[in-house]
Amino acid sequence: MHSETNKGFTLIEISLVLVIIGLLLGGVLKGSEMIENAKINRVMSDQEEVRVIMYAFQDRHNALPGDFENADEVLNLNGVNGNGDSIIEGAWNSTNNADESRKMWLHMRASGFISGNTTTYTQPQNSFDGIIGVETDTFGMQGHIICMSNVPRDVAIGIDSKHDNGRTQDGRIRSGNTDTGSNAIPALTNERVFICFAE
Repeated sequence: MHSETNKGFTLIEISLVLVIIGLLLGGVLKGSEMIENAKINRVMSDQEEVRVIMYAFQDRHNALPGDFENADEVLNLNGVNGNGDSIIEGAWNSTNNADESRKMWLHMRASGFISGNTTTYTQPQNSFDGIIGVETDTFGMQGHIICMSNVPRDVAIGIDSKHDNGRTQDGRIRSGNTDTGSNAIPALTNERVFICFAE
């Protein structure tokens, strides 16, 4: 007479399954960490590129883009001059083409430092489809401040932790929910925020 016995998994088989699951989880976690680091690096690269272009423009023309008082003559821009006071006037996210913070993009295109139509004031986009802008002395920071909108909250926190003091409301990297036009940086509660970098 033939009898069937229930055969379970051996301890070795269970151990192998657990090892495989551990390896898979480790790979997923490492992969998500690499994606997060890539996002952080993209934002840092965007702001560094703008800073380099600004100072290359200044080196060539002895003036800041947007603030260049001889832009009309040198860049053939038909009256789109700055006032030459070494301050980029206007908010980083201004939509007013009379502001130097908007004129700067036209000046940099006209001088060949960035690509695009040399009759447009349009601000470039960052890696998260937000805008990049520059303002002088804002949010309690000194100098020419580079800001970006539409940055994921976790990326802004990661950037501050990795490259500054880990506090988004002070230091040389600051971020907030919405730019209210004041020097106060609001606490981060939104999923998408703006982030600003001091020199």
